[in-house]
Amino acid sequence: MHVLNSKGEIYRTVFIPLKSIRAVNSTLAEKILIELSKGPKCAADIAKSLGEAEQKVHYHMRKLRDAGLIKISRTEERGGGTAKLYELVSGVISVKLSEEKPIKIGGVRDPGNLRPFIEEGRLNSIIVVGSPEPHGRYRAPASDGYAAIGLALYLGSFLEEQRIPAYKLDTQLRESDLKENLILVGGPKANTVSDEVNGKMKAWFEYSDERKEWIIRSPWNSYFGKGIGVIARGKNPFNKEKEVLLLAGTGFRGSSAAIIGLKKFSELVRKDSALIVRGIDVDGDGIMDDCELLETI
Repeated sequence: MHVLNSKGEIYRTVFIPLKSIRAVNSTLAEKILIELSKGPKCAADIAKSLGEAEQKVHYHMRKLRDAGLIKISRTEERGGGTAKLYELVSGVISVKLSEEKPIKIGGVRDPGNLRPFIEEGRLNSIIVVGSPEPHGRYRAPASDGYAAIGLALYLGSFLEEQRIPAYKLDTQLRESDLKENLILVGGPKANTVSDEVNGKMKAWFEYSDERKEWIIRSPWNSYFGKGIGVIARGKNPFNKEKEVLLLAGTGFRGSSAAIIGLKKFSELVRKDSALIVRGIDVDGDGIMDDCELLETI
């Protein structure tokens, strides 16, 4: 949701009921929100930073969560236990006092976690697909390019300015292209840029001599099968000021599952994260229609 201020500036916001204002009716609650505006933290982190009792911080964070102002960002294993890290639902909150009808403003959809790959209604990245010709150190042709059609349709729903062509083959990239935000379609076997970033994100590909096939690895698990895909987001190793979004699988089906997962689980595709998904052929026609989430890193 968005709100327009008196200066004509538009902000992303979350609407809360009037009674939820009570949750921030204390100095400590305000301090907790300020701490979370700096990034995801757990109650213990905030208590230590503010010099407050952890139990008091827990109490106010429960109220803020119930009011819809904060949410769980992720979990971390700490000292033999699991810590829940919270983040702000939005940096701007709005209170609706009446049933006044909304004003419709033209424009494009909010890209949310697709930033910075999409900015202000335009594609701010290069989509890279593997060449269909045998190439790279594995001399493999790519078939993932067909999956990129679904990606293009999804990204296009956030754009008001179309760029043709919107993609480049991995064999067409110049050194300067590598320093931009990159959306990589396909794994390291058939996309040479995916090959170069492989192992530098929170999920990666390995060739299993035992299974005689490519598998997807996370810090804790291994996945194999043609319908397994990975959605990984991290810093661009060619330019730390930019980012890379990898959408790939151990074949065409896996890459298709990753693209479906990007659309279905976009709110989880945060900086320095990875999702493992399994594609599902709902109607049995041989085409991936849906996916399930297997792991979030």
